[in-house]
Amino acid sequence: DDYDYYISNSTVDQMLELGVLDPSSGIRFPYLGINPTFRDKWKPAIAAHAVGRLKIGIHWNGQRAPNNLRQPRDVPYSLMRDFASLGAAYSFQRDAALADLDPQDGFLDLGSRFQTLEDTAAALDEMDFVITGDAFLAHLAGALGKKTALLLHLDHYFLWIGEKAPSLWYPSVHIFRQSEY
Repeated sequence: DDYDYYISNSTVDQMLELGVLDPSSGIRFPYLGINPTFRDKWKPAIAAHAVGRLKIGIHWNGQRAPNNLRQPRDVPYSLMRDFASLGAAYSFQRDAALADLDPQDGFLDLGSRFQTLEDTAAALDEMDFVITGDAFLAHLAGALGKKTALLLHLDHYFLWIGEKAPSLWYPSVHIFRQSEY
C-alpha cells in the first residue's frame, strides 16, 4: 500500500515494447567458442553414451539457497526425468541437487565431473538439445547457440521477458512458461 503504481516482472517487456532480438543488431550466435582441449576431453564419453541417439542435456535445479529465493526457478526432478526417454540423457546438475538423480533413470552424470566452466561449455556444446529450468545453463546454452527448451515458473525471473519463443536474448532458446499454478 506504500506504492502509487506497480508492475509485474512478466509484463515489463510489454510496457517497454520490446521485441525478439533483431538479427541485424550485429550480435552473432554462437558468440562463445570451445577450447579444442576441452572438446577432446568430453567428446568420447558423451559419444559412447549416445550410440546414435539424440543427446539431451538436462538441468533441473539452480544453486540451492537457504532462503529458497531460487525455488521458483527450479523444475522438479520428477518432471525432468521423463525427458530421459527421448534419447541419451546427460545430467548437468551439480551440488546438492545431485541427490535427486536416480541411476535407474538412465542419465549419464556429467555435472559432478565438471571442474571449470570450460568443462561445462565443452560438454554442453556436444548436446543436440538442452532442457533446463532458469539457471546459468540456459544462458550458456544460448551463448553457444544450442537448441534449448527453457522451462519457466509462472512467476519467472524478470530477465526472461517476452511472451513468445524464442527468447529475446538468445534465438536458440525457446521459452515454455507455466500457465497456471
